[in-house]
Amino acid sequence: MQERLIIYLDTDHPSWAVVNADGVVAQHACRDDAIGFAQLAENREVWLIVPVEDVLLTSVQLPHLSRSKRLQAIPFALEDELIDEVETLHFAMGDTLADGNVSVAVVSREKMQAWVALLQSWQIEADQFIPASLALPYEENSWYVLMEKVAIVRTSLWQGFACDQANLPQILDWMTPPKVIYLSSENFIYDLAQQVTRTPFINLLQGVYTKKKSTLPHIHKLWKITAYTAAVWVGLLFLYPIVSYFILKSQESAIEYQIAQIYKRNFPQASSVVAPKLRMQEKLQQQEGQAGENRLLTLLGQVGKGLSTAHNVKLKRLDFQNNQLTLELTAATPDNFSLFTDYLTQQGLSVKQQSANLAGTQINAVIEIE
Repeated sequence: MQERLIIYLDTDHPSWAVVNADGVVAQHACRDDAIGFAQLAENREVWLIVPVEDVLLTSVQLPHLSRSKRLQAIPFALEDELIDEVETLHFAMGDTLADGNVSVAVVSREKMQAWVALLQSWQIEADQFIPASLALPYEENSWYVLMEKVAIVRTSLWQGFACDQANLPQILDWMTPPKVIYLSSENFIYDLAQQVTRTPFINLLQGVYTKKKSTLPHIHKLWKITAYTAAVWVGLLFLYPIVSYFILKSQESAIEYQIAQIYKRNFPQASSVVAPKLRMQEKLQQQEGQAGENRLLTLLGQVGKGLSTAHNVKLKRLDFQNNQLTLELTAATPDNFSLFTDYLTQQGLSVKQQSANLAGTQINAVIEIE
């Protein structure tokens, strides 16, 4: 195993650890600075643990296609569940789950660019971008929790979230996980560096963010490649119409074949392909009920961010039914309450106030979010 430099991202005080070829933590520092990262990264893989509050961990059902085609299909499969336009988001794919769904991580392209730029300012380049929840240990039927600036939670092999520390007890009471294991925050990077190499995770550096391997070809080989490329281009200038026809014809046949195969897998009793788009839409509508859990985690993530933004807002009770989350909360002032609801509205959520009453300057309210 190659040595690794593992960095827990914090723009001001990042934590880091060096893991040697035997998987042993050789050096580490909590809440340090980035001075010396360039030297530490020499001849080592760089793994960056990124804030999970900026990443949505979910899953989606996809047809049996190649990995590259699945990655292309994910944005369209999740489009109706996401607030932001898919063009502004980056999608990364993990393994296939036991129920046949595919694990997925979603993050804004703006955030990815910011992380890449930060590493460039540190004069290093990462091999892995890992959501913080998936860097925590994993144990079946257990939730692992790390209390840092926010509460970071790993709920299953491919799922997790972050929330404000003050509201974690209410979430745990409502979700009632079988077992909750808290990690020590005093020396947390040591534990994470040991565990992250042993448990599955999703690397966000996929697609356009895949790390390019640098090569330095021999000059003679480079000239040969250039000459061959030039010859091919000259040939294509003359053969372009014919070549284009056969390419498009081949692609059309391949697409028709894939449509037929997907159709037959979903409708094995059908003798012919009839209105494939309409029939697949009807089948997908029948499976919408399976999306409830993903919707709950999405709403919890947005509520967690809102509670982190609006201070002095405390969660007393929550309930989730019919893809709608009901919150009972208290706020120190009406301004705190408005800041929280305004944040949720800005994220594209529908917020309805069921009731509200004032006790001095404190406001008690029940709201519905969907």
